[in-house]
This record gives sequence, structure tokens and C-alpha cells, in this order.
Amino acid sequence: MTASSFTLHPSPFRPLCLCVSAVTLFFAWTLCAGDVPAPPVKTVPGIERGSWSLEGWGNPGTADKSTQGELRLLKIIFSGGDKDKAAYKHLTCFGLAHTAKIRLLVYAPEADPPRIGLALSTTLAYIWHESKPVDLKKGWNPVEIAAGTRDWKTATSDWKFTTTIEPRNDIRAIDIVVYNGEKSGSLYVLGLNYDPDDVGQKCLALAAELRSEDADKREAAEKALVEIGRPAMEILHQLAEDDRPEVLLRAASALRKIEALKEAPPPDPKIRLELEKQREEQTFADARRRADYIVRGLDTQRAKLLGILKDANTELGQGRLELGKLQFIDDEQRKAYEGLLTKLDESIKAVEPLMTKK
Repeated sequence: MTASSFTLHPSPFRPLCLCVSAVTLFFAWTLCAGDVPAPPVKTVPGIERGSWSLEGWGNPGTADKSTQGELRLLKIIFSGGDKDKAAYKHLTCFGLAHTAKIRLLVYAPEADPPRIGLALSTTLAYIWHESKPVDLKKGWNPVEIAAGTRDWKTATSDWKFTTTIEPRNDIRAIDIVVYNGEKSGSLYVLGLNYDPDDVGQKCLALAAELRSEDADKREAAEKALVEIGRPAMEILHQLAEDDRPEVLLRAASALRKIEALKEAPPPDPKIRLELEKQREEQTFADARRRADYIVRGLDTQRAKLLGILKDANTELGQGRLELGKLQFIDDEQRKAYEGLLTKLDESIKAVEPLMTKK
């Protein structure tokens, strides 16, 4: 889930045309590169697994996936600039329970890291709601932000922390906000999760069904998630990062069907343009990731099949040789074995041209 600031944020809106210095970002990455230790508590993967991009109105930076051992993290690189903060967005759709809390683990590799906060954008107007910033220390930081309290700020509260998130059942985007000012460096995010509303709870149950070993249950779960529509999108974004091809592809298929559903466009033309750009970026990133995943899977299976073909040819040659030496096996068993060798030969001839074709 990610939030977008757009024109409702106090900083003036402008398209994502900020030129980020590659040298500056590389320097920031070099300063904070290194291994991330295991977190002090266990957590489950969450929203951080989705596609993220930089807001255009703040300081420069990037957000991308990072694998450190068994940890699959969202790595946020920020670079000092003339703004007070940088923000990283994820387009989504979900609902929060009335007393919901949003939780995440943040790893800061350097001393004196910047504060962070969250922003949630609601409805088709993408109304920006920003939380109070949270202090971080070097190392792992458990962060918990209450979604039902009156300490969020938005345009209607004159950007004072005196209001609530409204409505909580139609979150369209989430931002991780880094109040870095002139600081450069990086942060790592893990386990960005939230307490869902009733519809979200139903989506979680269907997500478990989509991971079932039963093909009928998987198909029924996909159809049910599509029927729920946009409130199921965040769960589907996370399922589309699953390691199982069957789950990944079903989730991606359901997302495409939901995104194809007609919906009134946002009234603000600037928001519409920004959304089109963000969705194209996210769709492209998701498609590229799926294609890469499938190519790697096919390469792995091809290597396995080549190994089986080698064993098959060896077995066929050895079997024919041994068949000619048989003295005590009766004719019925001999003929049955000859039939197996014939089938093996036919299978090799059918598959081998496909594997050796350039």
C-alpha cells in the first residue's frame, strides 16, 4: 500500500521530473552498504514486498528490493536536498479496522538516522493523511502507528496533527516518509503490516485458500478475490510476490481483472496524470518481475530435463545391451521390458529435438 501526496500536500505539486544525481545516490548507498543482521523479533512479509517509487515533490532517493541472506527487504536510499523530507509511495487499495495499527521494522545502519512517518491517501481524491514522525536509532527499530487516533494531519486540519484518517475503508496509497533534510543514507524496511477491516479479513482467508494444494480451492479463491474487487488489491499485491508460480500467476491474473474494472477517474486532472504515471511504473515493474521469475523457472526446469534426457539415453543403451544377454527371463517378461524400452525411445525422440533446438 502506498500513499501519494499530490496537490493536497503542503509542498506544491509538480510532475515527477526531479533529476536525481547518480553520483549522490551512489555515494549515499556506499556510505550505508553492508549486511543487515537478523531482526530481534519474527515478522511476516507485508506491504514492503510491493512496488515502490519516489514522490516527485521531495528530496531525491530510490526504493528497491534488497536480499540480505534470508531477509527480503525494502531498501530506501535517501539523499540530502533542499526539502525537509523524501517520500516513497506504493499504490494499493485496502481497508483498516476501526482500532487498526500499522507496524513495521526499520533497520538504520548508521548513527543519528532521520525520523520516519507514514502517509495514507484515501478515496479517489487521494487525500493525504500524514502521521507524526517517529524517532529512530542505529540498528533495528520496531515502529507502531495507530490509525484510529486523532493525531494525523491533512489539508482539512491545516496540516496540524489533530484529525483522523477518513475513510479508513478506502486507502488508495501508502507512503513511507523520511524526514532527512540534508542527510544522505539508507534504511531497510521489513514486515510492513496492518490490522485489516472485515473485508480485509475475508481477503486474508481467501489468500490462504489461494496457497492451497487443492487446485479447485485455488481457482475458487481467485474468483472470490476478483468479486471483492479493489479492497482485495493489497492482499493480491503481496500474493503476486509468492515463490510458487501457481500462486504468483493467479494473483497477477486477479489483479489485472480488478484493475480493468471501470471506475470514475479522480476529479483533479493533475492527480489523474500522476496516477497514470505511477500505475504504468508499477505495472511495468510487476510484469518485468513476473517475466524474470518465469524465465528463471524455465531455465531451472530445462536443466533438470536435460539431466533426465541424459539418464534416459544411458538407460536406453544399457537396457538394449542387457536385453541381448538375457538367458533365463521368460518371453512374456522380456516382451514387456522391450515395450518399456520402446516407449522410452519414443519419449526421447519426442523431447530431445525441443531441448536441443537453438
